[in-house]
Amino acid sequence: MRKTILLLSLIAFFTSCDNIKQDNSAPSKQIDSSINVEVDRITFSTALAKALQNEEFRELIKSEALKKFDGDYDIFYQKLKDVRLSSGLTVESLIGSYLEKDADIMKLTRNLPLLTIFIPELSRHSASKWDTKNEIPIVGVRNYGDLAVNKPMKTFDSNGNEGSLSYRQDFLRPIIIVKDNERLVDERSKTSRLSSVNTEAHEPYLVNDLGQFAFWDNTFDKRIPEKEKYARINDLTDGFYDTELLPDIREAFENGSSCQRDNVYYRILPQLGRNSGVYRPNFAEALTSIRFSDKSMFNYVMDDATDGNFEFQVTIAMTGAAPGAINSLNKGISCSRNDVFSLTVDPDGYFIVNDTKLHLFEPIPIVGWNIKTYGDTWKFVVQELDPGTTTTVSSSVSSTFGTNFTNNDTKTGIGFGTSTQQVFNSGFNYVTTGASDALFDGTAEYCQPLVTSMSTYPMPPFGFPVNLYSHGPQITTGYVTLNMRTAQLW
Repeated sequence: MRKTILLLSLIAFFTSCDNIKQDNSAPSKQIDSSINVEVDRITFSTALAKALQNEEFRELIKSEALKKFDGDYDIFYQKLKDVRLSSGLTVESLIGSYLEKDADIMKLTRNLPLLTIFIPELSRHSASKWDTKNEIPIVGVRNYGDLAVNKPMKTFDSNGNEGSLSYRQDFLRPIIIVKDNERLVDERSKTSRLSSVNTEAHEPYLVNDLGQFAFWDNTFDKRIPEKEKYARINDLTDGFYDTELLPDIREAFENGSSCQRDNVYYRILPQLGRNSGVYRPNFAEALTSIRFSDKSMFNYVMDDATDGNFEFQVTIAMTGAAPGAINSLNKGISCSRNDVFSLTVDPDGYFIVNDTKLHLFEPIPIVGWNIKTYGDTWKFVVQELDPGTTTTVSSSVSSTFGTNFTNNDTKTGIGFGTSTQQVFNSGFNYVTTGASDALFDGTAEYCQPLVTSMSTYPMPPFGFPVNLYSHGPQITTGYVTLNMRTAQLW
């Protein structure tokens, strides 16, 4: 029954996407850098460090972090605070008991609505490695202002002693980080909202008197069952080769089609006498992998060891079939630094970057490529998001539209055939923050080959020959490369 509901949800999503409107929502968290907010964060962290003397509380923190509710070892304080311990105290009461007499735990945490406790995955310490019986971590306070000017991070131990550590090192002792959550937004806030495209019919993570907290992209919502691979996307090897293909793609490749997507979406293949067809909505494009262009990119995107997983936002923009018309949507990609870089750590805790790595992820659906609706070119703007003051950036995309469609939407001819063509240029906006890392943009074109070549190799262990197909298209920004695949939905 669950599989049926999931499939129907996917079908409903894609069949409704022809009506996509521009929505450039992002995790537009306004980071209040006022002294009071930072003081509140430090006050909370000092009390949290002392509360970690309680072994039961340490075990609770570990078990909650291992749930990875947002894909990282994060614990959202607003969700944690009402959990009751065996002593009868709630988490909020336990931490509050270690505050100075004039401090109010409820008041100071209200000033920090996205307050999150995070256990970084380090070479010597992580949530899974934490010996809660014998190890009492220190608590580090992530201060975005200090980070920006290379000041060290303040830390506190269970006795209330203050220390400091460099943000840039892999900490060589157990540590817990206090920070803002980077994957949740408050839907009630006028400064942050979710993309209606990205959050189809999923409930907020938490609603209370502070706000309505939800994920800015469903990629981060681990309540949603892992999406099944599309029916005809087969097991991936290195992300660019398959031992099997969608029959329509194989047919187009083997017959030398100059526009392989035409055989997928319209069943047009002149080599076999098929010169016209109607759009088929049971296919869609999907992002499947990301790779950095060079290992030097590590220092560009890796802010610090307290940052947790990378959160990439991909804004996909498509012109509409009229002057100024635009369709755009955001997609999120989450991965750890070890997913995209081959790393070791030196004796002093500094990272050594050996190489980049291709990161394959569960296919992230975009939309079906209806060339009549979306034209022949899509633009992909990529950034690694970090909290900060939000800014709106203007960009544009150009796309070509043909007139080789009849009144009943039958497409005639490969690509644009011999029809008259029109080029539309449309502007669009997307949101970034001052702390985010721009990874720039690239484009994909409708008639780029889905398969570029085929090679035959012996398949271990018996050496039987197998055909391996090299896939495209690759969307390259100069900083990262995304791979996009065409998927069959049903």
